[in-house]
Amino acid sequence: ALVMTSGNLSEEPLCYQNQEALERLAALADYFLLHDREIVAPADDSVLRVADSTSILIRRARGFVPDPLPLPKGGPPLLATGPLLKNTFALTREAEAFLSPHLGDLEDLKTLRRWETTLRHYETLLAVKPTLVVSDLHPDYLSTRLAEELAQQHGLPWLRIQHHVAHAFSALGPKAGGRALAVVADGAGLGTDRNIWGGEILQLEGPRYRRVGHLSPFLLPGGEAAEKEPWRVAYYLCAELGLPLPESLLQIPSQERELLSLQIQKRWNCPVTTSVGRLFEALAVVLGLGVRNHFEGELAMRLESLAEVAREEKVQAQPRTEGPQVLTLEIFREACQALKAGKPPALIAWEFHHGLAQSLAQAAAEAAQRAGLSTVALSGGCFQNAIFLRLLKEALRARGLKPLFSSQIPPNDGGISYGQAVWASLRKDSA
Repeated sequence: ALVMTSGNLSEEPLCYQNQEALERLAALADYFLLHDREIVAPADDSVLRVADSTSILIRRARGFVPDPLPLPKGGPPLLATGPLLKNTFALTREAEAFLSPHLGDLEDLKTLRRWETTLRHYETLLAVKPTLVVSDLHPDYLSTRLAEELAQQHGLPWLRIQHHVAHAFSALGPKAGGRALAVVADGAGLGTDRNIWGGEILQLEGPRYRRVGHLSPFLLPGGEAAEKEPWRVAYYLCAELGLPLPESLLQIPSQERELLSLQIQKRWNCPVTTSVGRLFEALAVVLGLGVRNHFEGELAMRLESLAEVAREEKVQAQPRTEGPQVLTLEIFREACQALKAGKPPALIAWEFHHGLAQSLAQAAAEAAQRAGLSTVALSGGCFQNAIFLRLLKEALRARGLKPLFSSQIPPNDGGISYGQAVWASLRKDSA
């Protein structure tokens, strides 16, 4: 087999110069296809998923950039530095936002240098210099630190916006500025209450927002470690509900389970979360699809694939809500009990997708009725799951609501910088 691909190691930016590729990738590739025409501005591959006639943009890069995206309101140029993972930045000119190509995860020096080089290229290309910087709320994101550094160096105002609020504004795009609801189903982001958000219902009006619903909170044992080892969350949920451990968790060495149990009892590094992504992964663990993520979202992807097997099955899923909250533990309990009763894992996965979609739609419908709203924007990394996206849109429409999902912006963190720019364009202090 011959496999020909762009040149980069996992988590690193593209090699786009011949000598760089020969040095950095010598141990990886058997052959190199070189050219005497130099690449000036590298752009990664774009990734687009089409499912049920819906386009889901996974990565916005070659073929899409630097086409501008509309803003709801024009103003002086600003720079939105984006998130930590799947980073893009957005540089604006009047009522247009120009997103960088996908730059990757801002966790090593090579990606940081590519970020700085690409920003200088965009400033030259657009003939603009930002007069304002916008970043995520998380103080430890490198993108946040970059914003702070740029603001201090150039004496610029610096605004910060919560991660999932930026997701919501990215879905609204030029339609932002009025009143709307948003359902954000995501992995993790620092909330305004210092907890880890990820399953939120937000009410938006102009640049203002408030949280009107969410998944009922649960613990994230080990914090970031739980993102790579979802068995930690599955173990906690089973213990919290008094459920017997499934076979997948019994395969974890007893010493590791005992240590985690002690960690949960003492609440050592166990932040509270409302993450939809962590819930998907925990169920995948229970259904025997694995206990660790070897790459981001691996087990959630496996769960979607498993649910696809039972796609033709008819399901009558009941929403599990209590006011503005989705009853996370009840949904998880029902899935575990179904497995114990001998129901096929594929059918459990399919029912879980239905149940979570119906629950979020019900909570959103109640919030919409209270606020007198009908439009519900959808964003967040979990909407890369085509089954979940379709089921939630259907459930919202069945309740008389209008779902709004952008096929021009990645629902994952690749669209965060655009949402930051949309939000900042609406603020009077950025005009």
